[in-house]
Amino acid sequence: MLGVQEVWDESTLRAAAHRSGLRYTTVLAPGAEAGASGTPRVGLVTRLPLLELESTTAFEPADHVLVPELGVQTRFERPVLRARLQTKHGQTLQVLVVHLKSKRPSSCKTRKAR
Repeated sequence: MLGVQEVWDESTLRAAAHRSGLRYTTVLAPGAEAGASGTPRVGLVTRLPLLELESTTAFEPADHVLVPELGVQTRFERPVLRARLQTKHGQTLQVLVVHLKSKRPSSCKTRKAR
């Protein structure tokens, strides 16, 4: 199973999975089915049976975050992908695929440590 980030086009991810020679039965990148618009998406490549798939953009109201100089943040810039899969032994496996961010939002000014 692979969780991938920076998916601009689901068909390209499918082609790469096919060329790998591995037998992945599920290749998904919700929001990039016809090409991502504005920001890339995350994807999932697996051979385990898919039981459920959810792409979450909005935070629950109780989880809103106040970011200095940017205000209240209410959503993920790149949605989180949650999948429930079934192992060959019948167990349920829950997987989260997230985009890793190495910096704060670009419109936030950097503060110098004193």
